[in-house]
Amino acid sequence: MTRCTRRQFLVSAAAAAALGGPRAPGVASAQTNVKLGTAVLGDYALAGPFIVALDKGYFRAEGLNAEFIPFRGGPDLVKAVIAGDILIGAAGSTDILVAREAGQPLKMSATHTEGNHFTLNVSPEIEKATELKGKA
Repeated sequence: MTRCTRRQFLVSAAAAAALGGPRAPGVASAQTNVKLGTAVLGDYALAGPFIVALDKGYFRAEGLNAEFIPFRGGPDLVKAVIAGDILIGAAGSTDILVAREAGQPLKMSATHTEGNHFTLNVSPEIEKATELKGKA
């Protein structure tokens, strides 16, 4: 099982704190590079908090030089976290639970989506669910 160093834990905690909102300004020392990823499945619902935190400078304020990396889905994101390519990833809990069941050393710490965030993207001419019948 991969262990997290104190520094990695502190970077993760600072990144999580940055997602929660702005902090009081402090004296910034050297910025710590950190890569963050989310699964992007047609929309950026999971990526929203990361994008807003980057745009508002919350990571910088915590001494983090954060880079956002979008992934095509949860499985690719989970592989990147396990490989150490990114430090923190936001994906659906199913992907994380499947990886844990397979013995992968992942931890799920929080959720930022309440309820079901799935969307069904359709052509503009589809206005009712019944119009989907027979469509591929």
